[in-house]
Amino acid sequence: MRYLILIIFLFNASSCQYIKSKFERKDDAIARAYDKYLFAEDVAGIVPKGTQAKDSIDIVHSYINNWIRQQVLLKQAENNTNYNEEMINAQLESYRNALIIYSYEQQLVAQKLDTVVTDEQIENYYALNKSNFELKKSIVKASYAKIPLSAHTIDNAVKWFRSDKEKDRIELETYCTQFATIYSLSDTNWFYLEHLVNVIPLSRYSESYILQKTNYIEFKPVR
Repeated sequence: MRYLILIIFLFNASSCQYIKSKFERKDDAIARAYDKYLFAEDVAGIVPKGTQAKDSIDIVHSYINNWIRQQVLLKQAENNTNYNEEMINAQLESYRNALIIYSYEQQLVAQKLDTVVTDEQIENYYALNKSNFELKKSIVKASYAKIPLSAHTIDNAVKWFRSDKEKDRIELETYCTQFATIYSLSDTNWFYLEHLVNVIPLSRYSESYILQKTNYIEFKPVR
């Protein structure tokens, strides 16, 4: 099968949500995804006190978009995955217990240790241990998708991939869950370059070329 490979490189150095029933208060909802509704009280408290009006709007807008994206992906997962509800509930309970224990341990540490570290102490430690902070392998931030050339409306996927708009990213994530054989659309995760080469055929490019490339790469298999 022939594929279209899309990849973006980005570099730099340096209690569960309560969902209302679709039959309740639809007119009061501020967002909807399928049969799920988001209400004003669901976003109450997410904006820190003292935040300026414009920043507050941006925070709420980002929260709503993330909620919509999560509902879309959850719907796709539910429709395309066989999962064990009892096993998931057991894992959630285990995770909850682990968080409670971790919180307790952190409180004990705070009570017994002086955890204040000055900037000078940090700088001195770094100066004395520079070798511990040197990367032994090249790393990159990247978003990528491997899509069969026969996939439906592949031109739209290319357009969404190159777009910075939030709605296009949601469309792309939904598309990739259906058609991509492998993908990662998070541009905040670091990858070892050698890992990416094993996942997608980047070996045709030199390492120096890839590390200098800071935007978009698209390629198809050689005929």
